[in-house]
Amino acid sequence: MVRRESRENKLNKKSYLEVLGIDPYPYVKKLASEYINAGNIFITVETDDDPDLLRLAINKLNLENNILFATDYPHIADISYYPDNLNIFIETVANPAGLTNAQIRKILQDNAQQLFGLEI
Repeated sequence: MVRRESRENKLNKKSYLEVLGIDPYPYVKKLASEYINAGNIFITVETDDDPDLLRLAINKLNLENNILFATDYPHIADISYYPDNLNIFIETVANPAGLTNAQIRKILQDNAQQLFGLEI
């Protein structure tokens, strides 16, 4: 898939260069997958997210270390069910996605600790 994406990007860029005489993305030097795999992009998941998308993000995009659990706590709407939303996430998203306990821990704690430099 990466090779196909690469060829398509080169064709699109070549077309712009040939037709318009300009490079439409002069500062984009890598494929989107290369930027993602560099570890600078993070995504968040919530209790109502699709387990299939989470599985895809981990298994196909290799984002296991770049996924954080999102919560608005102490947002007034979340106060009534926090910390139960952690269990809801595990039961309705993480388990159906087939995540291991280590992967769930990364999403709920370890990845945020590393991103924000927190020591707990």
